Amino acid sequence: GWLDLELGELVDRVETLTADAHSKGVQKIGWIGPVGALGAVKAIVGPNSGFEILPLESIDPEELRSFGAGTPIASTMFTLAGSEALERAGLELTWRRARAELHDQAGGRFIALAARGSSLEAVARGRGFGEIVEMRPGSLVLPALLQAALLGGSPSELLRGAAEMRGQCAAGGPAARNPGLQLGAFLGAVAAGGVNRIGLVADPPLTAMARWLAAEASARGVGSRLTILPAVPVEIALGDAAVIYLRTSGALDGALGGWQEKGAAVLVLQVGSGLAGVGAEAVRWEIGAAIAAHLLEVKPFPTDPSPSQ
Repeated sequence: GWLDLELGELVDRVETLTADAHSKGVQKIGWIGPVGALGAVKAIVGPNSGFEILPLESIDPEELRSFGAGTPIASTMFTLAGSEALERAGLELTWRRARAELHDQAGGRFIALAARGSSLEAVARGRGFGEIVEMRPGSLVLPALLQAALLGGSPSELLRGAAEMRGQCAAGGPAARNPGLQLGAFLGAVAAGGVNRIGLVADPPLTAMARWLAAEASARGVGSRLTILPAVPVEIALGDAAVIYLRTSGALDGALGGWQEKGAAVLVLQVGSGLAGVGAEAVRWEIGAAIAAHLLEVKPFPTDPSPSQ
């Protein structure tokens, strides 16, 4: 299963990818696909510590033109981790240019984060991509791990947080102390109780993390029953809404009583500091979203390439 992936084996691999990019004179990373944790990682690492990462998240013609203009082949490495349509558009935009400038070495400028048996894996092997990293359905950790390394942060720190959270969520432990189970049960319970909107609020340093986790949970089947929106408290119309609070400093502690008095179900998630906190939340929300999808009887990974995965 996707939780059995030995994440520790990936640290050396992503650090090798980063070193290889430096050796090729790469200055930019063209990230073709959802940016995931990029904002959360960048908020911690800072924007100028490693490579500049330029995202392509849609096939809008204007965005495609802008992405192509900002990613010169001579100084860019491309990472593909998106939908089939986005991968196809991104490759069409970049591959021909790479072949024209780098000839048989073009594949070395491409990295694929691909599910086993997916169309992206087949394309990557056929074109000789420099690296193909298996990305199992539901993994939030792998893209964040690679982004941390590319931005000049410590993937080991991110992995430490992920490993600690995975230990806390291990099967057989007390349910009351299982963070992933608590999150999944909360999402399932509020939906069963008639709530259809959740405001995901956060202390100021975690705003980008809230946007990331709201999008990821919604994409994992939960979004078919719950609308999860990153929001500030004043934007939450309580009554048919619940609140999840990503807490670090406790800046919003004073608002908790007010939310509850207005009838909102509230879940407070204490978030760790630094990249370890990003890794921990990636695992918590992987597990929590999968549990919620099971409770809501929806498919957790609607974009799986095959039923076997």
